[in-house]
Amino acid sequence: MVRLRIFLFATSLLYPLDHSSAVTLPAEFLNDAVAGTSTGSQTGPITTNPTPGVNASSAGSQASTSNDYGIPRISAMASSTAGWAVAADSRLTYYIEFNGALGTVTATVQSFGAIQSSGINGTAEVRLNVDAVNDPSNPNFNHTLFLSPISESLNAISNPNPTNDSFTINGPITFWANEVYMVQMIITVGAQDDGSASAYVDPFFVAD
Repeated sequence: MVRLRIFLFATSLLYPLDHSSAVTLPAEFLNDAVAGTSTGSQTGPITTNPTPGVNASSAGSQASTSNDYGIPRISAMASSTAGWAVAADSRLTYYIEFNGALGTVTATVQSFGAIQSSGINGTAEVRLNVDAVNDPSNPNFNHTLFLSPISESLNAISNPNPTNDSFTINGPITFWANEVYMVQMIITVGAQDDGSASAYVDPFFVAD
């Protein structure tokens, strides 16, 4: 049995290793949404603090993000009218560690990612990456195996045909015990001149 540790809400994240040193790792958040004319500038809110979401709208066009960091899940949407352009980004980076005896750990990973775009100018992107934090002083760290156990990406551009795509992860993934892994979630959507787009991703880790 192993214990999963998730570091998300602290602004400074401290984790102990199997040796005397410790490493401080910051959680990172980014949310922005902009709206404006398709031939001019777009403006809107941007924050690097945890937020349930941000929104920008103008002349019937809208872009927004929606987040639930307790899952964690991030999503974004954009919808534009003729002559207008909108875009939104939601990004989250956090860290997980599986505590246990030196060696490998099998964890069940459940994740769903999806994108949709329509109209002449709708774009969407989803990225989910899990990478080991390079810590050569950790006696359990191996520089060649299980460094990037998860790497998923989706891209959609509708011009003019609608585009839909998704990925599903539901099964065992091998990690190093007592090694900190960085989980990076990135969503970007944009729409212009009667376009629309949306994106969603929600990784979930269950230690066996």
